[in-house]
Amino acid sequence: MGAWVLAGCSWAATAWADDEVDVAVIRAPRLAPGETRIGHAEIERTGGLTLADALRPQADVDTLGGGTAGAAGRLTLRGSTPDEVLLMVDGLRLSSRSSAATVGGADPNLIPTAMVQRLAILRGPSSALYGPNAVAGAIEITTRAPTVPLAWTGNLQLGALASRSAASDGGDSPWFLGSRGQLSVASRQGSRFAALGLSGSWNRGWIANTSAHFFDATMKVGRVLPGGGLTHAWVSTFDAETGAPAWGSLFDADLFDADDRQARRGVMGAALARVALSPRDMLEATVGSRVQRTQLFNPAGADLDAGSELALDVHQSRELQARMRWQRASGGALGALEVSAEAGHDALVTNTLARSAGRGALAVRDRIDLGHDAVLDLAVRTDLDGQYGAQVSPRAAAEWSIGSRLRAFAAVGRAYRPPTFAELAWPTIAYPSAVGAARGERGNDGLAVETAWGGDVALVGGVPEGRWTFAARGFALRTEGLIRWAIRDDGFWQPINERVAWRAGASAEGTWRLHPRWTLQASATWQTTLDENGEALAGRLRSRASARLIHFEALGWRAWAEALWFDRNGTDSAGRAWQGVFVNARVGRQFASGVGVFALAENLLDLRFESVRGVLTPGRTVWLGVSLDVDED
Repeated sequence: MGAWVLAGCSWAATAWADDEVDVAVIRAPRLAPGETRIGHAEIERTGGLTLADALRPQADVDTLGGGTAGAAGRLTLRGSTPDEVLLMVDGLRLSSRSSAATVGGADPNLIPTAMVQRLAILRGPSSALYGPNAVAGAIEITTRAPTVPLAWTGNLQLGALASRSAASDGGDSPWFLGSRGQLSVASRQGSRFAALGLSGSWNRGWIANTSAHFFDATMKVGRVLPGGGLTHAWVSTFDAETGAPAWGSLFDADLFDADDRQARRGVMGAALARVALSPRDMLEATVGSRVQRTQLFNPAGADLDAGSELALDVHQSRELQARMRWQRASGGALGALEVSAEAGHDALVTNTLARSAGRGALAVRDRIDLGHDAVLDLAVRTDLDGQYGAQVSPRAAAEWSIGSRLRAFAAVGRAYRPPTFAELAWPTIAYPSAVGAARGERGNDGLAVETAWGGDVALVGGVPEGRWTFAARGFALRTEGLIRWAIRDDGFWQPINERVAWRAGASAEGTWRLHPRWTLQASATWQTTLDENGEALAGRLRSRASARLIHFEALGWRAWAEALWFDRNGTDSAGRAWQGVFVNARVGRQFASGVGVFALAENLLDLRFESVRGVLTPGRTVWLGVSLDVDED
């Protein structure tokens, strides 16, 4: 393989909030054992430009397509489907039944990482806390609020590669040319703040006659109120075209049409007001909305080199959400009490279908201090769905300390997810020729709600000064009516309800400060998903292991290297195992003048098989850049 590189430039600032510290450690287990939080400082030091990049070091998080610039990103937890993971931004649900264009979950890359203050990951059935889709867990994104008068951060990178592997077989030589970057500017004047974030990527090549781009602009304004109150509003608009989109389903799939693609654009926004009613009581109200238009494309013929495209369908979705929540700080026999009410409405209109549904919910949560560093967390939620009726989701969890360095966690709960509108009434699509033994795709109007009961245990530990931390977790999940895509007798892909499915697994991850400037991170996970006959479902993540070595100093050399291996059940239509190995490395130097230089090499071994419709992602790529830190206190 030969590779050539174009230079890029990058800007970074490190004074937005109090999580900016000169320690290159992802402090995953530092809070409650049942939850992982990743601050902005940790996100910066991963070197990634997408949320998929930032989440990749987590043991049981699997990224599907999110690492490819311009591709629709999807995230899974513990071998789930993306629709079984709830994704939220400042209380706005990105996972909804009307997202037909991204069948396979919400896109986590709709918000620039430069605008992300922190990520929170809650594993296990969590519908009692968050509502539909939180079967495997929930990932919540909190956008940033600056703490200095002026700060800006950004990056711009260009890269290219060419591969001789295909040419040696008599085919065309795949090639890749790409650019990606972010820019954010923020200002804080007294209690008021404002922030603007821009994110974009563009690439061409590696799949014949395809290109991809993604652009996003996010604006946030707000004000900090006395007593811990806050008001803010944000709006985000995006435009994307994807060379290998995620319509249909990856799971149980072999090799779909590699030339399928989608163009999507939309706007979404949310407003939040949190007011202190008393020193112990807080009232919060949130309202959010999203509008999206998506076109699905396919070349007019089976030949990838046909060059002409035909729009198969146009999807227009609208969503509206609202929530009111009252919280009381811990005290008395009832503990820390929380009561919330929600309402929402989803609608989808396409060339072939029109669907809509409303929902409402009432939830109660109480955290009771049992003494001796033990906490009991109880929650129950009732959802009233206009299409499927009532769903009651309870959850019970307990946390307790074991000495000064260990903390344990156990939980049991119920979760559910309704079928998406696309799964119910996906337009019939016939392939020009059979692909992976499939003739086409279509929906299933007879799908039922997927429900699950599961249990989680965790043990986390670490020393106070942060020299080492670790987390070990285990889970089991029983699902009734698991929704998955399968080839029916007539040769069409169609979603079905699996009567019963079982999932179980374990994971471990940890960090070790070898030296004030050197940190080692490692993680491993194993899990399985079995149908009622005891057979493993193809395409699901089975095992994964990763390691990362980081060197960081405020002035001087900054470097990290990482290796990741994963294995999914089954093989593709060519008989290749669904496995991948990739090694990434970054090195740079920061000078006292504020100027820095860096180089980033991705997929050094060219062995990564990240399946987006069975298509290989780009191989070895190198990016170069120049950095400059700017911040005004």
